Amino acid sequence: MPKCCWRSVSARCCQRASPTTAGQPTRDPAGALDGAFASWGGHKGSGLAIVVQILGGLAGAPFMPPELARFGMIVLAIQPDLLTPPAEFAAGVASFAQAVRAARPLDPDVPVRMPFDRSRAERQRRLAEDDIEVPDAVVSALRGIAAEPAAQNPARQPDCRPRP
Repeated sequence: MPKCCWRSVSARCCQRASPTTAGQPTRDPAGALDGAFASWGGHKGSGLAIVVQILGGLAGAPFMPPELARFGMIVLAIQPDLLTPPAEFAAGVASFAQAVRAARPLDPDVPVRMPFDRSRAERQRRLAEDDIEVPDAVVSALRGIAAEPAAQNPARQPDCRPRP
């Protein structure tokens, strides 16, 4: 496995995101990388993840990528105005997003969000503050990786092997 910054710092990951190799929840990034990644969204999220993985196979990626490498990409381009008038589509998406955000949350202190709501708000906050905090341990680890010659660090070498 390539050298990973997470292994060099004491940061913790979300406990529900990753099980260890024994299937137990962990907040240890190294244990998470050695174990597996859980899909978000329960059974629907795992179903979507399976469909996306199979679509990646259409793009030439292996169906079971080894060691988090050799991923493929597939682009699904849809021209919405061929299916519905653009203003109608935009109004439908806005109405749907409003309904999602208005849904009763599991935790009353945590509102229901649409994808990118949190990151959009965080980006606006960071731009307004003109500052991004990065832990010293992460900066130090990144500087160490950047200083290594590419020949010594597999994470800095592109995977140029021919695909079967």
